[in-house]
Amino acid sequence: TDEDYVQLPRHIHWRVYLELADLAKRNNDFQHARTLYTKAINIQPYASQGWLEYSKLEEECGKLYKCASILHRGLSYCHNNEQQHNENLLTRAIKHEERMGNLSKARQLLGCLKSAKIEKVWRTVLEGALLEGRAGNAVIAKKVLKYLMHHVPWYGPLYLEAYRLEERHSSLTIACDG
Repeated sequence: TDEDYVQLPRHIHWRVYLELADLAKRNNDFQHARTLYTKAINIQPYASQGWLEYSKLEEECGKLYKCASILHRGLSYCHNNEQQHNENLLTRAIKHEERMGNLSKARQLLGCLKSAKIEKVWRTVLEGALLEGRAGNAVIAKKVLKYLMHHVPWYGPLYLEAYRLEERHSSLTIACDG
C-alpha cells in the first residue's frame, strides 16, 4: 500500500512504483501495472524510464494509440536545458510512429533535431536514415548516412548500414533491369 512507502525517502518512491508496475505486468495484472506506472510518472515526470516502460506495456497490450499518446506526453517532459528530447524516448516514438504507418509524424519528430548538435543526436539521426531507407527513400537515406559518416566516422555499424542500404537499392535496380 501507499502507506508502506512512507519509510522510504521520497525521491525513490517513483522507482519503487516502476518496479512494482513491472512485477504486476509480469503477472499479467495490466490494470494494476497501469495504475502504478501512472503513479511513477506523476511523481517523476522528467524521468524517461517511466514513460518508456508504460508505453511498452500499452504496445504489448495492443493499445497503439495509447502508446503513442504516452510517448508524446513523455517527450513534453523529458528534455534537457537545450530543449533537446531524451534520445531513447524520441527514438522509440519515431519507431512507433513508423510502425503505425505515420511517416509524416515520425519525420516531424525527427525535425526537432535540426538545431541540435550532431554529436548529441547522431543515433536518432541514424534511425531517421534507416526509416527513410525502409520507406523506399534511398536517396535521402544515403545523404543522411553520408552526413553521419562525415561527422561520426568512428561508429563502425554506420558503415554496415550504408552497405546494407546500397545492397538493397542495387538489388532492386538489378531486379527491375532483369
